[in-house]
Amino acid sequence: MKSCTEFILILLGLFFKASSGEKSTQVYYIEVHIEAGAYNHFTDLISTLTLDVNESVNSSATVQNISITTECNRLNTGTVNCSCNSGYSWSEEVCQNYSQCCNQNECMFNDPNPRAMCLSNNKVFVNGSFTVLGKPFTSSLADPGSQQYKEFVQTYTSRLESVYSTLGWFDSLKITGLRKGSVIGDFVMLLTAPFEVAQFERTTTHLEKNNSAGFNIIVTGITSIPQIQQPIPYNNNVSITCCKPEKLNKPTWSFQKDAQPSQDITNGTEASVISNSQNSTVYISKTTEVWKGTFTCDYKSDQSDSITYRASLYLDIALLPQIFIVSEPQFPSCKGQTNLDITVQCIIPNTTENYTVTWSGNEQGNNKPEPLQNGLISYQALISASCEKYLERVDVTCEFVNRLNQKTNTTLHIPVIQENSTVCKPHNGWPLAKANFTAIKFCDPNAVGLQKRSCTGYGISGNWGNVISECVNRDLRDLLNDAMGFFILLTGCFGEKKVRDALLKCFGQQHSMNYKSESTIGLTSPANRK
Repeated sequence: MKSCTEFILILLGLFFKASSGEKSTQVYYIEVHIEAGAYNHFTDLISTLTLDVNESVNSSATVQNISITTECNRLNTGTVNCSCNSGYSWSEEVCQNYSQCCNQNECMFNDPNPRAMCLSNNKVFVNGSFTVLGKPFTSSLADPGSQQYKEFVQTYTSRLESVYSTLGWFDSLKITGLRKGSVIGDFVMLLTAPFEVAQFERTTTHLEKNNSAGFNIIVTGITSIPQIQQPIPYNNNVSITCCKPEKLNKPTWSFQKDAQPSQDITNGTEASVISNSQNSTVYISKTTEVWKGTFTCDYKSDQSDSITYRASLYLDIALLPQIFIVSEPQFPSCKGQTNLDITVQCIIPNTTENYTVTWSGNEQGNNKPEPLQNGLISYQALISASCEKYLERVDVTCEFVNRLNQKTNTTLHIPVIQENSTVCKPHNGWPLAKANFTAIKFCDPNAVGLQKRSCTGYGISGNWGNVISECVNRDLRDLLNDAMGFFILLTGCFGEKKVRDALLKCFGQQHSMNYKSESTIGLTSPANRK
């Protein structure tokens, strides 16, 4: 008996429904199993297919358009190999359940999965809410299991669907929840192809008038930001363009970093916005850690202020760190010793960048970072040196290389104490120090930064100078960082030290705190390195 290969096709059909008013549409997904030999005949058939489908006694639906979105081949092993046709990509459900398939055209499933479908690349998502004016919110509307909640959702789902389904390529609409504020209903809607902005706004206005309701809507899929090659090199320039297919007002641009509040982008030293009748572009002149995040452009039209057409792009920048380097001990002593063992730490901000770290000489370095407080991580190396008679210092360099092979490094010159060296003895937590050098000490747990103290003198014993504190209160530091980020977004300025000192002076005066600006001693900035 000759075996045959089975094909599984998932079809996307657009049905026009006849009604007393405007024609409404509904998209259906149909799974069809056919033999391989019938494939060509079937695809030829559906290209000219027109069907009348009786939905009820008084209504019918006509198939206006039908196309194949997903093709699957059932293998002899029982698994199913599926692929998306041109113009389609895996649905969000597939991406969530089969993450390995999301960025690929083909996907292997262990069994037939009618939900494993591809959707149009031109799909439009609508996230919105409507406020029913004058209707009191009751406790039963907060309970999805109550009869009042179910009746409200059923009623308004029907009202919204009857109007929005006239847009064409209507797929689905769902009310996701109710909340207080009169009665506010949140809903999501999917269309498998773009619609005309003017028609969408007319239908929304129609709903507002007929239901005494106000709408607030965000639409994604009408405007777009073309993808750019990422990650972006550090300290480079980049442009991000937002395109619109129809006449809309001048957009607003915003930027969000991690979970921080979003901020509007305006023209400044590092950022500028240029808009014309077709698109709007943000130009960033220096791609640093400040600009690693999500850029969003929001368009509105002249006809409706309650509808926002949104497009977003996450900008991934290959970072280079500021490096703080320190040794333990700070002043290794050769008195009575033949060898020195020194631990050197290169401390950087903890980011998502995966650096390759190398050390100068024959140091035994650890390429795996250790977490520290205050959002920092430390890379360490163990250094061994012979106590030669004229050894005055040990030089150590750590170098960081990012994903794009960009490099930055810093070098620490470690003073060595010899038999005839003048030293300052340990005092109140300050280490043994060599004369005519400055010792450093980290601030107490309630502050961040450094304290410095010079050791001076000649002969047998050195003298400690006054402690210079460059500590910043931890809460004030967080406030300064937030303020600095906001200031940079407003002005486009990234003179970080200058901005920080200016803000610190302002806040410090208002808080009457005896803290100085955060130290930059031992910090190497990568701003001019590539």
